[in-house]
Amino acid sequence: PKKQTKLGVAMMEWVELAACRGADPELFFAYKGNYPDIEGALGYCERCEVIEKCLATALQDPFIEGIWGGTTWDQRKLLFACYPLYLAFLVS
Repeated sequence: PKKQTKLGVAMMEWVELAACRGADPELFFAYKGNYPDIEGALGYCERCEVIEKCLATALQDPFIEGIWGGTTWDQRKLLFACYPLYLAFLVS
């Protein structure tokens, strides 16, 4: 089934396959002035079979925060200029 996110992006079954599904969100997102546990979050990403789809979702909105697709928001800022090429790679 499709799920609707705040991004307005339909996320298919890949969310159900994410290694981080059910993990503590505080690993991935800043809450009340605390920073995400980058190392802990990336541990999930390293073994995730849908990391590329997760990153593609995050790259659809330059304001999405937290760890997505094995990247931090700062790292994704560098990818935004290359995003159309990245999408072409994912589709091929």
